[in-house]
Amino acid sequence: MHNASAVRTTITGCVLALVAIVALGYLAVDIARDEMEAADAVAHTGQVIVSVEAIRSAVLGAESAARTYLVTGGPDDVARYDALRPVVDTRIREFRELVADNPAQQQRSHELQEQIYRRFAELGTSVVLRRDGGLDAVLQRAAAQGNGQMDTKAIETQLIAMTGEEQRLLAERKEVRRHGVHRVWAAIGLIVAFSGAIVTWLSMRLLKAFRAIRAAVEHANHVAHHDELTDLPNRRMLMDKLSTALAAARRHHHGMAVLYMDLDGFKKINEELGQAVGDELLREIGRRVAATIRRDDTASRISGDEFVVGLLRIDQPQAALRAAEKLVAAVRQPVTVDGHTLSTTVSIGIAAYPEHGGTIEELMRYADEALYEAKMGGRNCYRNYVKVSSNVL
Repeated sequence: MHNASAVRTTITGCVLALVAIVALGYLAVDIARDEMEAADAVAHTGQVIVSVEAIRSAVLGAESAARTYLVTGGPDDVARYDALRPVVDTRIREFRELVADNPAQQQRSHELQEQIYRRFAELGTSVVLRRDGGLDAVLQRAAAQGNGQMDTKAIETQLIAMTGEEQRLLAERKEVRRHGVHRVWAAIGLIVAFSGAIVTWLSMRLLKAFRAIRAAVEHANHVAHHDELTDLPNRRMLMDKLSTALAAARRHHHGMAVLYMDLDGFKKINEELGQAVGDELLREIGRRVAATIRRDDTASRISGDEFVVGLLRIDQPQAALRAAEKLVAAVRQPVTVDGHTLSTTVSIGIAAYPEHGGTIEELMRYADEALYEAKMGGRNCYRNYVKVSSNVL
């Protein structure tokens, strides 16, 4: 009887816990929806603020171009003024689309456009007068009227009001997001309080699922940045590492180098012994390349039998030549694959920063050209982009 009671109690507890979990699940979905809407609202408000700044930039740019033309009479300045006028209309139209649900901002944008049109009409009259009558005519008219500055201040005032409205909305929407975060933590607390042991079990299951998801994400990220065959970094990851290294080299005034590698005679091995043997050979070459370079450097298989080594920091160009010599020697050692003893060699082209190029694209291109010279020079060797700097091995 005690057992039956315990079973009933357990079942009742489980049912209540599951009901609580379901109810809190609906609450969590609702909270998540609110959080997503709040995040979208914050992002949208940021776009509106950027749009206002774009209007301001275009207006001030047109004003500056017109004023400069009135003083200097330069044709480039009036051309810039004419080009910026339609840009202002475009920026205002974009702003209206962003604030389609805000009548106050819509009204401000209409008022702003009228003020801008009046100001542009005034500037346009002065531009024509400058072209036909010269600077003296413009100065006489400005002295007689003197209202240009007031028009500009009115435009600035309207822009400030528009920005202020969006800043207010942004603050409100951030506050909504902050409360949303509090609701999330409250929901988590309720789940722990009402679900007890079942929630603990579910948490372990969820933790396992999250770990599986994280492992899947990490695996996907690894696959996205590594070569499937050799597990070396792929072209995308290589370019990221080279770009980071180049920025550091510029900042700290040291060198770096790109070594473009191509296996000699690989196509023949692949055709005669099959793709499986060729793939295993590429894996072994990838392991040798990775083991030969320094830990802080990088190696990548970018396609077929082509590899690229990035020497991310070198103190002198000769360091790249020494690295190339080690790579040639490492690749040259025989490889046993599926009962076949294979011998292959590698040709390497070298391009170094800052001696040969100032961008990653230049270094890759020059290293490729140097690789071609190595191929033409007999293979099983390395060549520097500018001049031959090695012995045929």
